[in-house]
Amino acid sequence: MYVKTTKKIILLNLMLVWAALFSSYAGEVVIKEIGIDEVNFINRSYHFYKDFHHLKISEEAFVNNAKQGLATGNYHILCAIKDDEVVGLISYSQLHELYWGSYLHIDSLVVDEHHRNQKIGKLLMDAVKEQGKKLTSKKICLETAFDNLGAQRLYTREGFTQRAIEYGLDPSELP
Repeated sequence: MYVKTTKKIILLNLMLVWAALFSSYAGEVVIKEIGIDEVNFINRSYHFYKDFHHLKISEEAFVNNAKQGLATGNYHILCAIKDDEVVGLISYSQLHELYWGSYLHIDSLVVDEHHRNQKIGKLLMDAVKEQGKKLTSKKICLETAFDNLGAQRLYTREGFTQRAIEYGLDPSELP
């Protein structure tokens, strides 16, 4: 009798631990589009964005860059918010080119390291895909670093395929 009761208590405790872990893992995440007047959300994402991208710009410059982009009307920032905390960010632009016509270009996708592997990146990507449908975009594109394998796995799971290699030139390198 004692052994059965002990096993039931252990099983019940394990179930409670599992439920607690799962509820914090699957907590509600809200995706919010940020307007130019909502810089507090941009400020709240600077710390993890800076750490991930090893930014060498100040928080003020980061916020000003976001404001300048948002002022164009073609640049958008979506934040993932969980428990009143910004835990992820994706930014994209609506662009146009001769061959494809209208398309979306994702230039940033970052999830706070303490909130990774919780499908937040997927939620942010899904929100941009939905925007692409609404805007009748012909494609959605992005780039990532060769060594960013986690991002490459996410993009592949989300249906993206490698189609090009990006080249860049820093203006300070111009002849």
